[in-house]
Amino acid sequence: NTMFEGVISSILTKYLSRYVQNLNTEQLSMGLFGGDIELLDLEVRDDALDGMHLPLQVKRGTIGRIHMQIPWRSLGSSPIVVTVSDILLVAAPLSNQVWEEEEERKLARIKKRKQLDKMEQQRLEDAHQTLSGGDTFTKRLLQKILDNIVVNITNVHICYEDSVSLPEQTFTFGISLESLILQKDSSRGDENESTPLYYKVVELSSFTAYLNPNPRKETLLGRQVGHLPLEAFK
Repeated sequence: NTMFEGVISSILTKYLSRYVQNLNTEQLSMGLFGGDIELLDLEVRDDALDGMHLPLQVKRGTIGRIHMQIPWRSLGSSPIVVTVSDILLVAAPLSNQVWEEEEERKLARIKKRKQLDKMEQQRLEDAHQTLSGGDTFTKRLLQKILDNIVVNITNVHICYEDSVSLPEQTFTFGISLESLILQKDSSRGDENESTPLYYKVVELSSFTAYLNPNPRKETLLGRQVGHLPLEAFK
C-alpha cells in the first residue's frame, strides 16, 4: 500500500493545492494512511480560475466537505468513494486595467507552476511505471481501482455576478446542482487489460440555470454570500 499511498497523496496534493487555500497536507496524509480522508470548510483560492485566461476573479468560494474512503484491504473489489459537498463559487469580472495587471501576474504564476508540474509529472510517471511495469498483479489492481472509483458531488452553486459591464445595474448568472454521481457502468463488463477503457455512468439531479437582472447597484451575492446558508440560493 505504501506505493499507492505515495501516488494518491501526490495527486491529491497537486490538484487540491491549485484550488484550495492553506491545504492541510498533514491531515491529508494521516487520513490517507487510515483510508478515511475528511477535509472541512475549505476556502477556494482567488486565482482558481487563472487557467481559463478570462478576466474573472473569485470573489467568494467555499467547499463544505471533501471525504474520501479508500478500502486498502479490498482495493481490487471495493471502490474508492470520493464525496464533495456544499460547493459555492462566486465569480466577478475584472476591469481592463486590473485585468492587464492580473494577467502579467498570472503568466508569471503559470510559468512557475508549469516548472513545478513538470517535475511532479515526472515523479508520478516514475511511480506509475513502478506500479504498472512488470508486475501484472499490481497493474491489474491499478486498473481495477480506476474502473471502480465512485465520485459523488452534492449541493453545488456557481454564480457569476457583474456590476461592471452595465452601468448602474448588477446582474447575476448561475447554475446549481443537487447532485452528480459518477460510477462504473456495470453493463459494459470488465475493462480490457491490454488497452483499458473505463466506462462510467453519470447521473445528474436537479440541475438549474438562471439569469437574474437586478436594477439596484447593491451586491446580490458578493462578500455577503458567506453569511447565508447555501440552501438560500436554490
